[in-house]
Amino acid sequence: KPQIAASAMNYLGYMWLEKNMRLDKAEELIRKANELRAPPDASIVDSLGWVIFKRGRYDEALKELLRAESLQKEWDSEDAEILDHIAETYEKLNNKNKANEYWIRTLDLKPSNEEVRKRAETALGIKPPPTGPHPKEASDTSTK
Repeated sequence: KPQIAASAMNYLGYMWLEKNMRLDKAEELIRKANELRAPPDASIVDSLGWVIFKRGRYDEALKELLRAESLQKEWDSEDAEILDHIAETYEKLNNKNKANEYWIRTLDLKPSNEEVRKRAETALGIKPPPTGPHPKEASDTSTK
């Protein structure tokens, strides 16, 4: 079953990719997953773009990542991680304006992935709200 094989190959390749190991084999598996997947799947195309990014081929990575974005739009959805990958690629290509555009879009989606949210906030110079008790609450407990 090609669809199941494509998902398994993508999963394994992306796992290696996120651990920054066996990038050559990860790329091989993810490329094969893209060949097997018909119609193309935005997340598998994103994996291809991201492995190419990790290997330092930013122009080529951007092409695949923008293709992943276009595929997700066909399904009327947006994935914060794909937008995050595009923003990071634009940053590597020294296009800060386009990177910021994608960071803003990433945050607009209210990503559940904490790392993605923090990366976008940091890139845009947004300081997260302080953690811990509210200052008034802290002072109330000290007087009791």
